[in-house]
Amino acid sequence: MPTAVLLALVLLAGAAPEPARATWDRAEPGSWLVVESWDHALGPKQVERRTTTLVRREGDVAWFEHRGARGRPWTDQDGRVDAEPSLPARARTQRKPLGTASLRLDGRTIRCRVVELEATGEPFGVNPYVREWVVRQKRWVALDSALAGRVLRWVDLGTETRYRDGRRVRTPGLWTETVKSLHEPVRVNGRTYDCWVVTRRVETESGEFERRVVVWRYEGAPSGWIKRFTEARDPRTGAMSRSEQRVVDFRYQ
Repeated sequence: MPTAVLLALVLLAGAAPEPARATWDRAEPGSWLVVESWDHALGPKQVERRTTTLVRREGDVAWFEHRGARGRPWTDQDGRVDAEPSLPARARTQRKPLGTASLRLDGRTIRCRVVELEATGEPFGVNPYVREWVVRQKRWVALDSALAGRVLRWVDLGTETRYRDGRRVRTPGLWTETVKSLHEPVRVNGRTYDCWVVTRRVETESGEFERRVVVWRYEGAPSGWIKRFTEARDPRTGAMSRSEQRVVDFRYQ
């Protein structure tokens, strides 16, 4: 896959499109969370603990300090948070209504508005080769009063890279993300969190399974989630790996 297309796909992991969610985007400097990570493999359980703190903002850029159990802390712009798949920053976005449809969730039928989004974004800085990217998604947006505006399903419709010499290269959609439950309790360190569960499935360009990520989202934590489970396939050997992350403590301000 061309590097330009990979970059466009990376831009899909952005801020949540829904309002009033507690995430790093709305947190004040001094907010922090502690995450424990481990692999589901044979042998003793090796847990890695890391504390991430929002230390400052410089315009629209947030800076984080990461501190592990061993070693010196480091600072970067990576909050290590995956939110709902958004569209490229500063993109020109068009929305095309596709009608309504129903999804079955938690034993009931929820009416949704189906929308196709097309976002056109330009490269950061000067790029002598790429003129723009076009990213397309399909979304199912709840119409029920209690869930109005919440996206319950996303489908990646692919990315088109438009080069300055007139060439256009299309990459097919590779992932689907679906809300599986709106209320599932997760108990961590003696506290129970009421989470909504989202599953993302990613495939290779040839249609083979690549990765599945299940996220237990909790909007009161700066990360926006409490637990994540990832299952991935090694493309070289076909071996499966499984890992888990949990937010064991946090302060959101």
